[in-house]
Amino acid sequence: METGTVYLIGAGPGDPGLLTIRGAELLGRADVIVYDALVNQDILSLASTDAEIIFGGKRSTKHAIPQEELNQLLVDKAKEGLTIVRLKGGDPYIFGRGSEEAQELQSAGIPFEIIPGISSFIAAPAYAGIPVTHRDHCSSFTVITGHEKPDKDESSIDWENLANETGTRVILMGVDRIRLITERLQANGIADDFLTSMHLVTRAPILMAPAMNSNMWGHVAVERNLEILRGRGVRFVEPTEGDLACGWTGPGRLAEPSSIVTAVEESLRPRGSLLGRCLLITAGPTYEDLDPVRFLGNRSTGRMGRALAQAAIRRGARVILVAGPTSLEMPAGVEVVRVRSASEMYRSVMERKTEAGAMILAAAVADYTPTNGPRSQKLCKDQHLETIKLTRTLDILADLGAWRAGQSSPLLVGFAAETEEMLVHARAKLKAKNVDLIVANNVSQPDTGFGVDTNAVTLVSHDVETSVPLQAKNEIAEVILDRVEELLQGREADGPQRVLSETAHRNSPS
Repeated sequence: METGTVYLIGAGPGDPGLLTIRGAELLGRADVIVYDALVNQDILSLASTDAEIIFGGKRSTKHAIPQEELNQLLVDKAKEGLTIVRLKGGDPYIFGRGSEEAQELQSAGIPFEIIPGISSFIAAPAYAGIPVTHRDHCSSFTVITGHEKPDKDESSIDWENLANETGTRVILMGVDRIRLITERLQANGIADDFLTSMHLVTRAPILMAPAMNSNMWGHVAVERNLEILRGRGVRFVEPTEGDLACGWTGPGRLAEPSSIVTAVEESLRPRGSLLGRCLLITAGPTYEDLDPVRFLGNRSTGRMGRALAQAAIRRGARVILVAGPTSLEMPAGVEVVRVRSASEMYRSVMERKTEAGAMILAAAVADYTPTNGPRSQKLCKDQHLETIKLTRTLDILADLGAWRAGQSSPLLVGFAAETEEMLVHARAKLKAKNVDLIVANNVSQPDTGFGVDTNAVTLVSHDVETSVPLQAKNEIAEVILDRVEELLQGREADGPQRVLSETAHRNSPS
């Protein structure tokens, strides 16, 4: 019987369109196909319906067929006179076992042919818009395995030369060992430009504002690199969503200059007066959906809550910001919890109530929500719907005051947005809801309240009322936090600060 031929074919980086014409032709007339785990399943549709298809993939230490048995399988099938395609991801001879399989076939006298494939070392950078060479900048590149044979006596990679070479470095299969690879490169002095050199020698705080393609930003290798840097004390101003330089739209856009400046200020600030404290702040409106299109809402934009969060961050606090629907960009360093409805804001605040030493509820929470919840379909005009039954929403501030009854912590601050008898309502709210401070403002005035950058308020506590004239909301925020600090310090002077815990004897609302 005439011996069959084995074709070791590179399937490319995944896209079936990148398979070579020769590879596609051989797949169509193969009797047996043995394919790897990285091969796109769509490529197998090119096979004959009569072909025997065998999975021979490997994942870490889990092999569908041990390599020695796979080698013998190729030999045995060829001796039956069959045409065999050994389909491998990328290129058969680039960091794979293709060369070992070819050796076994040669030793057994089996004819074979190598059909090259496009390797990910060139495809991935190309897809990401990264040239591995450029006549003006880079005249060489190096491809390195990130996963050497585990039982080798020593690495065959020259890390010193690799760290000091000027070309592009492409590392394949390095995700699981990225920390080791990074450490070896840094240990050998990789610092081939002014920025990386300064990174190695400086003892100043390091702040990075990354920007990149969306897929790159979300890639597991990038995420792990970020964690390595965070572990070494590097802080980040994370990118936003928007139009990217590559033409895509999504996460990866450089943060706004104002956010970067804020982060720089935070990094350079002295130890803040609120250092070590946690503040929970609410901001924005809530939306109570009527149907998929309409909702009940208010004119709040979240500016005051944002200003408070930013001021608290500058003072060194850990800030949890529970934000309703708002288009505002949130300050760097703030732990943001996004919500939409009053019930979602209530739940998010109550879940975190034991974390904060002070809670400032600046959000304009809806008082009513549809009794039966939102309609599943849009309400049409011809339905002549004249009445929508409403139910009171849960009162976050009142329930926090009741939960805290008899205790001094956390400090509770509420807001009273009024259109008449502002101080009367504020004083009543202060007492009825068992809070420490009410920030009252008249939202009927053109330069105060919702949708503007200025405000004028009165701080109402149990012992004093302080009028704050019209000024920017970020300045109002500083005045409010000054008062919050006074109240916190006063309580600590009266006795040791009480630590809240889940085991404290409280009547907590569900």
